[in-house]
Amino acid sequence: MIAPITRQVGLTRLELIIAALIVLIGGGVVVALAMDSNQKIRYMETTSVPLIEALDRYRAQNKSYPDKLEKLVPAYMQELPGCNSQKKRMAYTVDKDSGEYFLNCGLGMFNKRQYSSKTKGWETWD
Repeated sequence: MIAPITRQVGLTRLELIIAALIVLIGGGVVVALAMDSNQKIRYMETTSVPLIEALDRYRAQNKSYPDKLEKLVPAYMQELPGCNSQKKRMAYTVDKDSGEYFLNCGLGMFNKRQYSSKTKGWETWD
């Protein structure tokens, strides 16, 4: 006689261990990405200080901000900083109506940081 087939209800120990490992590894990746993002923010904001100061000096002497960042080199700074250690260029725009400028840097696939000369501060947006 053949024994009847019984169905297992719930998860086996092995399945529970695998599920726990997936959750732990996934959580570790999220934490690592968040830490990496914070490091990028600190790097970008620190290296942009000389650029912001150079833009202020340019405006004081010329009564307006430059239409492109390259006009700051070499009179106001030796080289333009990047958004990250790979020297990815900061996007720069001047608002025609207000005359104020914005610096933009990507922080990965979705987040961006923007500096406004009007507010004198950085904001994150996506």
